[in-house]
Amino acid sequence: MSLVLPGIGHFSINQFRQSISLPGILFLGIALIGWSGLFFWKNGSWILLAWVGAVYVYAFVDLVRKARSKRLNLQKDIITDSLPVRGSAWWHTLIYVCISLTIALLLIIQKSMFFGFQIYRIPSASMLPTLKVGDLIVADTRWFSLKQPVSSDIVVFKRSQKDKIFYIKRIIVTSEQTVEINDGLLKINGQIFKENIRPKSLKKRKIATDHYFLIGDNFNHSFDSRHWGEIPRKNIVGKYRRKLFAEAKPDS
Repeated sequence: MSLVLPGIGHFSINQFRQSISLPGILFLGIALIGWSGLFFWKNGSWILLAWVGAVYVYAFVDLVRKARSKRLNLQKDIITDSLPVRGSAWWHTLIYVCISLTIALLLIIQKSMFFGFQIYRIPSASMLPTLKVGDLIVADTRWFSLKQPVSSDIVVFKRSQKDKIFYIKRIIVTSEQTVEINDGLLKINGQIFKENIRPKSLKKRKIATDHYFLIGDNFNHSFDSRHWGEIPRKNIVGKYRRKLFAEAKPDS
């Protein structure tokens, strides 16, 4: 059972301390890899897999050793300290279940902030050629708690706090700058940034403080700030750091 989650097997043989500490060690290590930035390295995925594999191997080996020891002790009719006192097992079960449910709930609600990263799949062609449909990407969810968003950052965000859909676009215009489209010319602070843009016109506007104007790299095939306006900083979830998996290009 420790192959499902480290510690579950230990619970079945009354090793309650290990049944709680092993999942904690596993998740804490993943969080440290995320928050330290190791996961965003080129080989960061292998570092994460190595940690997870090491914890699983240790849990399995330790479980086999303790189960064998317990079986030998039972055969010799020896009561060891690892066996709980009769009548107290339900307390251990209750504590284990409560702690497990609490950890699971926290991970479900705030997993991106706890681990420091979140993985997303690109659903559309709006970020071509940078990101293709089907690419798995890693977003750094702690980046903007330390730094200010800047122009050219590719970010993951929600259009509103209640929105359950995540988007990924590039920041084109930052706070206090102006943006407009005249006859297909995208202008930032009056300077031409991009030509042959649709829609052909967009009334000049000044971006509010802590708001950002985002556009997909596939300019004329992207649903973005040209259609629903700028995005407040509080709606930005994280910064795109790297591809975890690139969708293979089909043979022509």
